[in-house]
Amino acid sequence: MQFAEIIFQLIFQLIFQLILFINGGLSVISGNMTVGSFSILFQYFNQLLGEVDEIFSVLFGLESFRVAKMRINKLLSIKNEVDGKKIISRIESIYVHDFDISLHRNSPLFVKKLNCTFSSPGLYIIKGKNGIGKSTFLRTLIGLYTPIKEGEVLINNENIDLINKKKLRENNISCLFQDVPLPSCTVAEYIRDKHTNSNSDQNEAFKKVFYSSQFNIKRILDRKMDELSTGELQLVKLYSAFLKEKVDCYLLDEPLANIYPELQYDTLNLLKQMAQTKLVIIISHDLQFEKIGKTIKVG
Repeated sequence: MQFAEIIFQLIFQLIFQLILFINGGLSVISGNMTVGSFSILFQYFNQLLGEVDEIFSVLFGLESFRVAKMRINKLLSIKNEVDGKKIISRIESIYVHDFDISLHRNSPLFVKKLNCTFSSPGLYIIKGKNGIGKSTFLRTLIGLYTPIKEGEVLINNENIDLINKKKLRENNISCLFQDVPLPSCTVAEYIRDKHTNSNSDQNEAFKKVFYSSQFNIKRILDRKMDELSTGELQLVKLYSAFLKEKVDCYLLDEPLANIYPELQYDTLNLLKQMAQTKLVIIISHDLQFEKIGKTIKVG
C-alpha cells in the first residue's frame, strides 16, 4: 500500500474516533449513556472501522489494478518493429537531429531535443539525470523499442526506418543493458551461444579484466547466474557482450557498475583500446569516462 493511502486511512480513522469520543463522552456526562454501554459501543465501532479499512484496501487495490491495466495496454499498443530492407555492412556513423521520443502522444520524453553525431571509431559517453531516457534512446536507435518518435536518425546517411534493424543487431551491435532479467542458468550456459573471439582472448587488456586474480571467468563457469555477486555478475555480462564476434559497435549501460575497484582501471583501458577500432557508446555517470571519451548530454 502506498504511503499516501496509509496516511489517508489514519486520518479517516482519527476523525471518526474523535467524533465518537466527543458525542459518547457528552452522552455519558449527561447521563444518557452508561460507561459500560459506551465501552461496548466503542468496541463495535472499532470493528466497523476495521471493515471500512478492508473496503478502502479493496478500492485502492482496484485503482492499482486500473493503473497497471492502463500501462499494460499502452505497452501492448506499441507497434511492432517494421524492419527496412537496407543491410548495413559496418556502422561508420550515427547522426541524430532534433530527436525526441513520446511514450504516449503529446508527451515528449526529453526537455530539449537531441542533436549529436557518433563516428566510428570512437568512445562516447551519454550522460543525464536518472530516468531521463538514456537507455530508451539507445533501445530506440536499434529497434528494441519502437515508441512514437520525431526528428531524424541516420546510420551511414541512411534513414534508420529503411534499415533492417534485426540484422543490424545481429551483425553490427553488441549490447549490455542493466535491467535485463537474468536467465536461470549457469555462467557457462549464459555465454555458450556467444562466439569466442580468439583475438580478444589473446589480448592482454582483455586478460587483465577477465582472467585476473580478482576475477577469472574460468573459475565460475559452473555457478548459477543468480548465485553471483553483483561485481561478478556485471563482469560476466560485460564478458558476454565482448564475445560477440565481428561487431563494430558496442552499446554499454554503466559498464563499471559494481565492478571491483581494482579492475575498474583495467576495464577503462580495455574500453579505450576497443574504441580505437570500433564505435563504443556508453551510458555512465562515472567521471572517469569524461577523460577518455566525448560526452553527449541527454536531458
